[in-house]
Amino acid sequence: MTIQTEPQYKLRMPHELRDKIKSSAEKKNRSMNADIVARLEQTFKEEESTTPSTSNVLIVTAVYQTLREEGYTHEKAEQVITDSVKKLLDMDFIKKNFNNAIDTDKD
Repeated sequence: MTIQTEPQYKLRMPHELRDKIKSSAEKKNRSMNADIVARLEQTFKEEESTTPSTSNVLIVTAVYQTLREEGYTHEKAEQVITDSVKKLLDMDFIKKNFNNAIDTDKD
């Protein structure tokens, strides 16, 4: 008999959310509990990573320089970059595209 050492928490959730978790867990070949834990851990990692990486700064700088070379004013280049970053920060956009990329890699 295995002795349970980790704390347990009874969770109520809508049926639709349970179905999404079940589907996600099956796709990733893990239990629903493991899927929930992984998703919670990821949200904490996202909260902690507020500092942009060096590579992201270099990418934004390169995009800005390219736009300026193509004749964009500083204000217009800044607006294009701001709009692009807003789209990237839209979690639904990220999740959809990230999941599509993972599904494509599996095929």
